[in-house]
Amino acid sequence: MEVPHILFTTRVLLPFQTDLHLDRLAKEVMKALAEVGGRAESFLQSSHYGRKIDRVAFVLSSTWYSSGTHFLSFDYKKSFTVTPRFVDKMLMQAEEGIVRDSRQPQKEKYIQGPVLIEKKLLNVALNGYSTTQPFNKQANRIDLSLYVAFASSKLSQELVDFTDTWFRGSHISLHSHGLAVYTAVRDYYTAEGNYLLLDINGELSEVSLVLNNVLLESISFPIGTHTIARTIAAKRGGSYQEALSLM
Repeated sequence: MEVPHILFTTRVLLPFQTDLHLDRLAKEVMKALAEVGGRAESFLQSSHYGRKIDRVAFVLSSTWYSSGTHFLSFDYKKSFTVTPRFVDKMLMQAEEGIVRDSRQPQKEKYIQGPVLIEKKLLNVALNGYSTTQPFNKQANRIDLSLYVAFASSKLSQELVDFTDTWFRGSHISLHSHGLAVYTAVRDYYTAEGNYLLLDINGELSEVSLVLNNVLLESISFPIGTHTIARTIAAKRGGSYQEALSLM
């Protein structure tokens, strides 16, 4: 597989909101994406690469998705042979229940009408021992660690529409920032198996616990650089920019 190279990069800052409204923030995100799409299109037309965009991957920050790691255990009196078909069947059954539970009302995030955007089998343990090659082995017990992430159906459709507008015909995929960072850190720091991941953005922060190389748990709270700046500006009577300069 060819190693990807960065040909173009750009950034669009979102306007600061004195009073946070997620619906307004979502609209600002889509406006920023439209600007990014225009810049990318201009680059492709003006460069000598002449390449078509085949795939568009969106990595959502913790404000826009809900995630969790589910631990599945199966015990049998007699040993059995672990096969891909067996594992797929167990994961499919678990996924149905997880998706059903995700349809409960969501209060803290912009994920109403959630759709599954990502699922990843993080770990397999046979008889209590983790293994990267579980198939065609005998076991009495199998433990699976399954990570799933959901985003709102509205946001997902808006990202599909964006892709159709600027990169028609491209394959689209949605990903969670938590899993992306965990995967990068896990693969780079191979000697480390237990650590915390901290993601601080403008409106919300997320802390993830990794134990024995498995993304065990993630929690988020509505405090970020913007919320701290709002507090400083309100108490000092200054502007948002002045508050940021003190951080």
